[in-house]
Amino acid sequence: MSKISKKYKEEVLDKYGINIDSSDRLAKKLVNRYTTVDKDGYLNICWAGKCHRTAVWVDKDFLIDELNYNWQKLTNQGLYDYFLDIMVDELGFDYDFSMIVFINFVLPEIYEVYYKPLESDDINESFRNHIDNEEKQKKYLGHIYNDLIKNTKWRDASFRDIDLYDGKCKSLQVGINWSTNPPSFSYIPVCLQNYLTDTWGLTYEEMKELFWGRYDKHIINMKSMRYKPYNLIESIDRNKKYKLTKEETEHLISLYEDMGYDRESAIDELKDLISYFNGLNDNLKLYRIICADSEEDINLEYLGSHYSNNKKSLLGNHYSRGSVYGHCEGDKTFLVSVECDKRQMDIMETLSNNILYPHEEEINLLNKGYGCKLLNIEEL
Repeated sequence: MSKISKKYKEEVLDKYGINIDSSDRLAKKLVNRYTTVDKDGYLNICWAGKCHRTAVWVDKDFLIDELNYNWQKLTNQGLYDYFLDIMVDELGFDYDFSMIVFINFVLPEIYEVYYKPLESDDINESFRNHIDNEEKQKKYLGHIYNDLIKNTKWRDASFRDIDLYDGKCKSLQVGINWSTNPPSFSYIPVCLQNYLTDTWGLTYEEMKELFWGRYDKHIINMKSMRYKPYNLIESIDRNKKYKLTKEETEHLISLYEDMGYDRESAIDELKDLISYFNGLNDNLKLYRIICADSEEDINLEYLGSHYSNNKKSLLGNHYSRGSVYGHCEGDKTFLVSVECDKRQMDIMETLSNNILYPHEEEINLLNKGYGCKLLNIEEL
């Protein structure tokens, strides 16, 4: 806590009935409950189920260059709006009281919690650098993995060979051992080892971390989706129409009835809805809104379960702050386009959501969209 002068105490704190000890305890609770640091090192202020990233960077360079080891320079970092919203709107404190406590107690507490440890000795600094390096390494490998996924493609329409970067590394699938259950690679393809070393400078240990259990599964499943599916989706005849059990039908009818339909109308609506999905193409082009701090943070292997085949409607929901927008978390918004086999649709979930939320025109996929072909990622 900052040192309070006798004059300030008499002229300001006493005037508003502010007790130093209780205000200090309040500041500690506010900072402990409502602040955190995200993976990129920025101070976040979180309440009502949502986190707001600030421009305050919890880093020694920021401490030296921006704050110059002075907590009072935090007053120029745009934090007061967030804390006044919490103290006045969320907790019901008086505005003047909240402003005084924020300036004299909350800001010093933020400095004490997040920046005081950065003034520590070289041992602590060395430990912190070690943690930072691990995070940077993890992010670097994640970036390489996403790049591999985006550039791993079928060589041609025969769907026999899987190549990387249009042939820089050919026939990645030859190392798959189909006699194991599930199928597995016997080794890391030599051409891939050479590529990762020459292009990205990876060590063999880093290659193993990137390949085993991650990239190898992606290649196997590309091949499996065409020839030998295992534990991915049910084996369904491509031409088979969706048929519901009696229990499933009654459940869906009850959803219509909950929406105010009589039984006869509900049955007619359900028939039309099933007919619509039965009439969709075998290969679906779908769209999804994803919010992330950067494109590198998007998991390209499991892009998510919720999609729409109506791009215009999806964007309309987003920009009008519909349900899609309301669940976004991240600094940037991306439109993701994929192509999926119709068999990957979670039909009961899709039907249920289209009954309850028809304006969203949602299509739900099994396994969080695993196995779909990524077509494009566009920042909005």
